Amino acid sequence: MPTNLPKGYLGYDETLPLIEFNLVKAREEFQKAWGGELWEKGFRMTMLYNTGNAARQTICELMSHFLRLVNPKFIVDVQGLIWATYLQTYLDVQMPAYALGWFSDFPDPHDFIGTYYSSVGTYGAYHGDAFTKFAQENLDPLVFAAVKEVDTDKRVELYRQIQEIAIENALSFPAYQVVDYEVMRDWVHGWYPHPARTQPYYYELTKSE
Repeated sequence: MPTNLPKGYLGYDETLPLIEFNLVKAREEFQKAWGGELWEKGFRMTMLYNTGNAARQTICELMSHFLRLVNPKFIVDVQGLIWATYLQTYLDVQMPAYALGWFSDFPDPHDFIGTYYSSVGTYGAYHGDAFTKFAQENLDPLVFAAVKEVDTDKRVELYRQIQEIAIENALSFPAYQVVDYEVMRDWVHGWYPHPARTQPYYYELTKSE
C-alpha cells in the first residue's frame, strides 16, 4: 500500500511509490537529521500497540529491531497497552509512536483519507500541533474539496494529490491491508462480498436442506 487508502477504493493508485526498505538509505537520511546531532546522540522512545493484536505488536518489534541495526543508539521500547488505556493515551496525544488501523464505516475513500490526513479526522486530529498546522495548510483544502466533488475523475485527481503529499512528507507507515477469508459449506446461501463489512451478516444467510 502506498498510503492509508486501501486497494479497491476510488483513488487507490498502484503507480504511487511504495516505501522502500533500504537500511543504507535510512542511515544516510538519519545522518543528515539536525545537522548530524541526532546520529551522534541517538534517541530513546516508546512505540505502543494494543495488547492482543499480534500484527501490530510485530510491526512495533520490527521497527525497534531495524532502527537499532541502523544505529545502536536508536532505541525503541515496545509496549502493549489494554485497549481502554491505549485509546485514552491516544486521545491525550501522549503517544510518540504507535501501530493502529481502521475498518471502514462506509465504502468511500473519504472514510480513510479524512480519517488519517485531515486536521479534524478521527486520527488526524490527535497527531499534535505540528501536524494540525501542516494539514490545515496543505491537506484540508484538498480533503474537503474531494469529499464534495461529484465528478469522479476530479475526485481521483484530488485523492492522488493528497496521497502524493502524504508520501513526500512520510506522514505514516502503511504496513499491510487485511485480507479476510470466508469459508463455508456449499449448502450455505446468501453470502456476498461487502466493501465495508468485516463479518458475515447472518440475517441474510440461509441453508438448503
